[in-house]
Amino acid sequence: MHLSLAMRIATIGEQYSPAQLCVGKEWVIKFYINHPETGKRERIRIKLNRIKDLKERLRYGNRRVKELNALLALGWNPLRDGDSTKVAKPLSEAMDDFIRAKVREKREKDTIRSYRSMCGLLLQWVRRSPLPKCTVGGFDESMAKRFMAESYVERELSPKTFNNNHSFYLSFWNWLIDQDYCGSNVFKSVKRKQVPKEWRTRRPPTQEERERIRLHLEESDPRFYAFCLMCFHMAIRPKEAFMLKAEQFHLERQSILIPGFISKNDLTQGVAIPDVLMPYLLKIGIEEMRADHYVFSTNFRPGPLLRDSRHSGKRWNRVQKAIKLDKAVTFYQLKHAGGIQLSRDGVSDVDLMNHFRHHDLAQTSQYTKQSLKEGVRTVITKATPF
Repeated sequence: MHLSLAMRIATIGEQYSPAQLCVGKEWVIKFYINHPETGKRERIRIKLNRIKDLKERLRYGNRRVKELNALLALGWNPLRDGDSTKVAKPLSEAMDDFIRAKVREKREKDTIRSYRSMCGLLLQWVRRSPLPKCTVGGFDESMAKRFMAESYVERELSPKTFNNNHSFYLSFWNWLIDQDYCGSNVFKSVKRKQVPKEWRTRRPPTQEERERIRLHLEESDPRFYAFCLMCFHMAIRPKEAFMLKAEQFHLERQSILIPGFISKNDLTQGVAIPDVLMPYLLKIGIEEMRADHYVFSTNFRPGPLLRDSRHSGKRWNRVQKAIKLDKAVTFYQLKHAGGIQLSRDGVSDVDLMNHFRHHDLAQTSQYTKQSLKEGVRTVITKATPF
């Protein structure tokens, strides 16, 4: 699997001549290394005369020679990576630095989990290779190409997933460049896959498909059906729905208050509950639930455990298989279908914008900044059934 990589290890000594300290009128450290693009051997010189004290110059020179030779042995090339000691850092440690940086930036938990997963896949591949303790500088373009090619085949990735993975690794290497770990992006040479047109298509369910969903879920799985209807009628995203507690449902006023720490736009806003949705929320017994429990926990029953969009994604996949629903109809397309339906039902553009809690500073900030503690009231009576 990694034959060419093994050959690379065997010939790595041919890529450079070790650094040496040359003492004379001019003190320099010099070594020779192959240019990463032309392959021609080039001389690198580091002058030391700026250090006036001769004893200190000698100590520094000897120490720097050892450091340089250690870096060269690990695959560092100053013509490619720049003069950075970070290039010799193990790739696993650089990944840890990346994750910590993203956590400090307060990225969403789902995003961090995705970053960890993508880093883990690359690290597993590296650990199976002849360079299990590969450094940042030791991971080159040929390894990037092999990793992506083998992942595509072994993990049976779709072209779209392949491209998504490729985008992450490009972004990760750009971060490494930004933080002076290396000087070039090794994933730039990886070609993206052509995605068939039918794979790119995502569409809302048709009226006939919505009826099939209703017949399948209304009696057999009323809790998940209520979860789906909240997305359709109220544009409540899966992550938001899972974070809602019973105390945020105000059924007597037909509204749900979405706190800013839950909402994607960071605003605390009310969302009106349409008349057609009320019976389904009453059916799952929200009024009898503990106020501090999540309304949709494990198996969409109330409980103290917070679930995430993977939970709803798996359930939606089961529905798709059970009723042979087109894969182009994803769960999130229920939100788009709901928006189209509300528009057809006569809800104004301004009311629809506020109801969906869209945030666009260029066009809609004057609407999204309105205080809507009980939601857009016109939606209550105008919304029609799923």
